[in-house]
Amino acid sequence: MSWQYTVGLSVIEVNEESLKKTGFSYKKVVVGEAVQKAISECMGAEYKNPSSMRLDAPHAFSCSSLISYIFTKAGVWMPSLSVDKYVFGKAVEKNELQFGDLVFSNTGEGRIYYETVEYLPGTKVPEGVDHAGIYLGNGEVLHSSDSIGEVGLEKIDKAKNFKHIVGFRRVCDLNEERFVVNIPNDRSELMNREAFLKEIQKYESHS
Repeated sequence: MSWQYTVGLSVIEVNEESLKKTGFSYKKVVVGEAVQKAISECMGAEYKNPSSMRLDAPHAFSCSSLISYIFTKAGVWMPSLSVDKYVFGKAVEKNELQFGDLVFSNTGEGRIYYETVEYLPGTKVPEGVDHAGIYLGNGEVLHSSDSIGEVGLEKIDKAKNFKHIVGFRRVCDLNEERFVVNIPNDRSELMNREAFLKEIQKYESHS
C-alpha cells in the first residue's frame, strides 16, 4: 500500500460542503475512536530507528513515528521528533493521565535531545528527551522500542524505556470531530495545512 499524505482539519475550521467541492477524498472522524483504531493496526509492527512514515509505516516505526502516524490517522498534526512533541503538548500530571496522552522519558542511551529542533527551534529541555509512548490507561503505555523489538504494550512502572520519565503531555481533545483529507501526490503544494485552508477558501467564496 502506497503512502497517502493527509491533512487534518477541525470541523469548526472548514465547511463540509466546500470540502466536497475540492473533489478530494476525506473522512470525518472522532479523534479518540480514530486513535484507537490506528493503534490496533500498528500493534506488533517492527521497531526501526530511524524510520519514515512515508517509507516504513505501517510495518515499522520508531517511537516518534509511531505516535505521529497514529494521530495523523485521527487528523491531529504534531511535530516529528519526540523532543519537539514534548514542547508542543500541554503538560499534565501523572494522576491526570488519560487515554491518548503522551509519556516522555530520558533513557540515558542513544541520542538525547536537550533542545527542540523544528518546533520552536532552540527551546531548552534541560531534562532531556529521547523516547515517547502513548498512554492507554491501566498503567499501560504503547511504544515502539529496541527493548521489545516491536510496537507493543508495557506497564509504565516496569518498562525499561520509562525508568526515567521526564513528563506527560496532552496533544488533543479525544471527543473532537475532525476531517482527515487525502492530498493527491500531484498537489504537493497543498500538503501544508495552512495552504490547504487557503485552497478551501476559494470554494467557500463561491458557495
